[in-house]
Formats: sequence, C-alpha cells, structure tokens
Amino acid sequence: MEDFLKHHPAKFDGKTSLDTADQWLKDLKRIYDAKMYPAENRLAFSVYMLTGEAEHWWISTKSILEERGEPVT
Repeated sequence: MEDFLKHHPAKFDGKTSLDTADQWLKDLKRIYDAKMYPAENRLAFSVYMLTGEAEHWWISTKSILEERGEPVT
C-alpha cells in the first residue's frame, strides 16, 4: 500500500461526471500496470481510494454481490 500511495492517486467521492470517473480509473490502472500489481491488490487499493458517496455505493454493492454468491472483483 505504501508504494502505491507514493504515486499520489486521487481519492474518488462519486460526485463527478462519467468522464472524470473514467479518467480516475484510467489513472489508477496506469499505476497498477506500471507496478504490475496483482488483481487482489488492485481491488483493495481502489476501494481504499473511495470516499463519501462512492464508498457507500461500494459497501452496498459488495454486500449485494456477496449475498448472491457472486465474485467481488
């Protein structure tokens, strides 16, 4: 996690346009690809960067997926 945070990734609160959200994901993916982080780390790091509405959305979505027995990715 410390190595990931050295790249100063932006937090995401969900109060942005679709284009801004897409750019946020692209920025994270660029870090993940450059550092060759495994998928498990990518999910954990992405969730760590969620705040506010986005964090609440993730908690709800994860719960629904788990209740359905679906993979959380």
